[in-house]
Amino acid sequence: MRALAYGVIGLIALACAFFAWEASFAALVGLQTKSWELWRRFSHGFELILPAQVAYQQWSASVVQQLAIKAVLGGLIALALVTLGLTQAMESLGGARRPSGGARLATERDLRKAGLLNGRPGYSVFLGRFNGKDVRYSGASHIYVNGPTRSGKGVGFVLPNAIEWRGSLIGLDIKREMWDEIGAARAALGQDVFMFSPGSAQSHCWNPLDLVSPWPERATDVANVAHSLIPLPQSGDPYWAETARGLFAGLLAYVLDAREPPIEGRTIKAALKMFSRGRPLVAEMANILANEPGLNAFVQDKFRQHISREEKQRQSFESHIVTALEP
Repeated sequence: MRALAYGVIGLIALACAFFAWEASFAALVGLQTKSWELWRRFSHGFELILPAQVAYQQWSASVVQQLAIKAVLGGLIALALVTLGLTQAMESLGGARRPSGGARLATERDLRKAGLLNGRPGYSVFLGRFNGKDVRYSGASHIYVNGPTRSGKGVGFVLPNAIEWRGSLIGLDIKREMWDEIGAARAALGQDVFMFSPGSAQSHCWNPLDLVSPWPERATDVANVAHSLIPLPQSGDPYWAETARGLFAGLLAYVLDAREPPIEGRTIKAALKMFSRGRPLVAEMANILANEPGLNAFVQDKFRQHISREEKQRQSFESHIVTALEP
């Protein structure tokens, strides 16, 4: 439709250019001969092709050729003005111009040009099918899928890709649909499958203390664990939280070095349980120092520092730890 409109514009522009040339030729003849008969018959007598006929019949005369060539300028000016005017008018009536690449669905050629038809299953993201061919994305950009609840986002996109993907996968599985539907399939691919669901009895667990180094690096590792679990206050004196971190680092180091593994295992939970064994923490520390003299100096120093503090200070440091580690 747009091509037809431009074709009509071209024909109109050519017609206007032709009549403009004739008008220019008739006017030049009048100026040259001082006779305006040709102009009168063309403009008032509606003999619209008379100037062209005269030029054709008298073409052998050099003066006619010169006048005809000079008249071409008028035709070209008319051609340019009419073409520009009609084009602008059509664009205005047709509304705003479409953006590049807009208002058109992709074709198979477009998909192939974008590299969406050559993805390898298991190493690309399956987007759908077009004309019986898989449409897959193999790039590194993110993919956004939007749709209302129960519209098939999980069944149509998430689960198929999660089943065939050969690389590692982390899924936010709030409804546990991925775990129930494809957990076994992922395991069949030879991958370790874990469900991390804090607060659930079925959750897999991870013990940060398993990664703590032996001495002397152990002091730094347990301090880092304590720092990650006990935040500093956004305002106020950080002394209390900093000291609580040091105390908790000593407790973590003891849990790892204890002669007998705690009932809770060598875990953060075991360190926290030391606050609730039926007697004050300082009594527990004093008993440990008396019965396990071979503990590392780091642990002994942390315990003795805490024992030597005033009772109110001890309670404040201990409450910082318990509050920070509350579920």
